[in-house]
Amino acid sequence: MKIIGLNIQTAFFTSGLILSDKLILSSQLIKETGNFLNGDPIMLPIPPDAPPEFPRMILKSKNEKYLLEIKSSRIDFIVKDDQADKSQKNYPAQLIKDYQTKLQSLSSSIINIFKTKVIRLGFVLNLQFKVNDAVEAVKKSYIKDIKFTKDIFDVNAGFLNKITINNLTTNIWFRVNALRSPEKDKDNKILLVMFDMNTVPEKILDLTDRNIIDFTNSSLEYLDKNLKNYLPEYDDRINA
Repeated sequence: MKIIGLNIQTAFFTSGLILSDKLILSSQLIKETGNFLNGDPIMLPIPPDAPPEFPRMILKSKNEKYLLEIKSSRIDFIVKDDQADKSQKNYPAQLIKDYQTKLQSLSSSIINIFKTKVIRLGFVLNLQFKVNDAVEAVKKSYIKDIKFTKDIFDVNAGFLNKITINNLTTNIWFRVNALRSPEKDKDNKILLVMFDMNTVPEKILDLTDRNIIDFTNSSLEYLDKNLKNYLPEYDDRINA
């Protein structure tokens, strides 16, 4: 198995965001985060009573590698890999290091500019692996009784685990499935893997920027050390 794709997401769940002057807020965010969100900001004309999951503002880099979606009470920061990342010898570790650097300035900026509390945190790692047969890889690793899956066309697996990270009870949703080429039904050589880690919703927190960095770093350390337990066919590390 070889990693051929990676994107990383941090979700800041807040006590609420005041977005009365989006232009000023976007300008402050761009400046305080070192101008890496240097693309044209998007201000969406969303009514106040629109569903909370709809973005109100979107900031991004010119190459759209970095994306910041600002909603009514949640902010999502997404980092996507590109061809320059994949060409590096130490991919994906270098991309993870870049994400950690950007997150550090962003976390403090969000708290300072929006004057809000971060009451919950999410961390999502999406990986793509190149394999010989994605369906067979899922069956071999996660399905012991194969009498019902002998000739299946597609398969996916998922489970929820609960652990403690930095004294915070944390959900880990793990999902894996085969990705087929739209043009070729038999071409199932890509395995999609998602780790969705988040502090439990029933526990309201008041996280500092240091707490946010420590949680995401510890989450990455946990996944790096335990990747073999989730992906038995993978013999490498993601952040070495």
